[in-house]
Amino acid sequence: MDSMINKEDSGTTEKIIAEGAYYSIERSQKLYDKGIIPVIPPPSHSVVHGKESTKWHDKIVNYVKEKGTYNAPIKLDQKIKETSSKL
Repeated sequence: MDSMINKEDSGTTEKIIAEGAYYSIERSQKLYDKGIIPVIPPPSHSVVHGKESTKWHDKIVNYVKEKGTYNAPIKLDQKIKETSSKL
């Protein structure tokens, strides 16, 4: 994933789906800023930070709090499509 962040042009990559072990706030935000939607579950103890640099993280944490789970990545992916244009 870090190689996608460091590439100047991410090509046709629209999203990356990975397990939670690959999650980091910084990595997720950088991917999102490059136009790549990171579908990676945050840790269950994650909290909203309310900073510009954590917009993506905060959106996902709020989704998990609202729905009570992150066990359905397909549903999250659909929700991301609905909300990513609002960021």
